Amino acid sequence: MDDREFKNLLVDIFGKETYNVFKKSETEDWLDFWRDFEVKKRSIDPNNDSRINMKLPLSLINMYEERCKSKLAVAIDTSKYRKSISFSGDKIKCLPTVFQVLFNNSIDNTTGLVKTLVMGANIKAILMVGGYSESPMLQEAVKSAFPELDIIIPTGASSTVLRGALVYGHNPKAISERKLRYTYGVKATHKFEKGKHPESKRKTYDIGDRCGDIFDKHVEKNAVVKVGEPQTRRPYHPLDRNQTKAIISIFASEQMNPTYTDEVGCKHIGDVTFDIPSSSADLTFHNVWVSLTFSGTETIVDAEDEMSGKQVKASVNFLG
Repeated sequence: MDDREFKNLLVDIFGKETYNVFKKSETEDWLDFWRDFEVKKRSIDPNNDSRINMKLPLSLINMYEERCKSKLAVAIDTSKYRKSISFSGDKIKCLPTVFQVLFNNSIDNTTGLVKTLVMGANIKAILMVGGYSESPMLQEAVKSAFPELDIIIPTGASSTVLRGALVYGHNPKAISERKLRYTYGVKATHKFEKGKHPESKRKTYDIGDRCGDIFDKHVEKNAVVKVGEPQTRRPYHPLDRNQTKAIISIFASEQMNPTYTDEVGCKHIGDVTFDIPSSSADLTFHNVWVSLTFSGTETIVDAEDEMSGKQVKASVNFLG
């Protein structure tokens, strides 16, 4: 449930000004009320037609009646919620449909996002974790949206993420594989080919005319990689004879096969810089070898200068 939807309901009943004053001047009562709401919303069941009761803070009731010169019960009975919400004593009693409707946007957004993630992938099951996964409303919606998949909801779904982090912290080898959300590569140059490459990307170096901003793909989106194992190892060459530094720029892309690093969906996630010896020899024989390794929470970039044997290792904090 999107909490903003419930806040809008409260604003409809009490008025924006009264709600804001209550939140600011009676913060403790406001927090207690929202804690109660957090508990209630996790128990909303699409198959349950029982009314839902919530205790209103007396400070909010008194504030409303003093400011509006009207009894709250009368205000609710004459509002658009008169058929679905009643007020007695210090409690509001709501038909389940009042709360169920509040889930619509959140559920649609959640199931829509999951559909884009599993589209075209060989997925057999969905594991629901986190506090929201305990909601019967979301559980029912996910089961309806993905009838062909096994929906797994572990006991204590709200603490599963925390427990998983603790397990991984004590034993990083507990996760052996990762499925990548992005395509990863290195910003490179290729020999310029007229008619194939745009003139705007033509640059001249000692090595010749080159097309810049090439996305040199190392590993593709949706690939399953072994955690801690280097992926494709590729060579790169200095562009000028007096070049003394190599800058390896790492990019991630939402596309499967990006051509250039400045395309929509490409993101620069980090650089690795190290010194290299200058040489007057054929630059195409001077290799700088680069590989990417994906761990649990970061990407490791390894670069080695073939001529000097110098090695550099750096981490890029980019989850994908």
